[in-house]
Amino acid sequence: MNEQAGGIDAGAYGFTLGGDQLRMLDASLHWTVEPGVFDVMIGASSADIRLAGVFHVA
Repeated sequence: MNEQAGGIDAGAYGFTLGGDQLRMLDASLHWTVEPGVFDVMIGASSADIRLAGVFHVA
């Protein structure tokens, strides 16, 4: 990772999330992956968000 202004590298990063990482229990207590658009935020704390984006689950 290259250090840039503010300590954040402007390059692109990628990672893969599978169904096991995105699943949740529904009202019937069955594991499910719900489709939709989800926000992702990265920071030192919830009060210090440094990067934000979205991902789509089809």
